[in-house]
Amino acid sequence: MSRPTRYALRGVIVAAVLALAAAYPGEPAPGRSPYLSSLSPLAGRPAYAANTCNGHACIGGGHRHTNCGPLAGWSCNNLPHSCSDQMCV
Repeated sequence: MSRPTRYALRGVIVAAVLALAAAYPGEPAPGRSPYLSSLSPLAGRPAYAANTCNGHACIGGGHRHTNCGPLAGWSCNNLPHSCSDQMCV
C-alpha cells in the first residue's frame, strides 16, 4: 500500500472515531433534561392535601351542623352533638 493511501485510510478512521464520539451524548446531569424550562428551578414545590384531610365537611340544617358529609378539600371531625371542619391546606 502506498504512503498517501495509508495516510488517507488513517484520516478516514480518525474521522469516523471522532464522528462516533461526538454522536454519543452520554447521560444528562441529574435533575437536568432537555424538556425542562430554564425557569424550572424557580418553581415551587407542588401543594398536596394534608394527610389528615378526609374529604368531608359538616352538613346539616340550621346553625348546628351534626354530621360529616363528602366534600373535597375539607376535613371534618364528628364531635358529640356537633362537628367541626376546616379546609385542607
